[in-house]
Amino acid sequence: MFSYALIPATRFESFIIHSMKVACITNSYTAMYMHLFD
Repeated sequence: MFSYALIPATRFESFIIHSMKVACITNSYTAMYMHLFD
């Protein structure tokens, strides 16, 4: 029961970590493109 209740939180945590990674990659790509067209 406890471990079953823990699964959605872990999934939500991994989703947050994944979206943070995506945002980081997007920011670095945006900075690279801005530097390219400067």
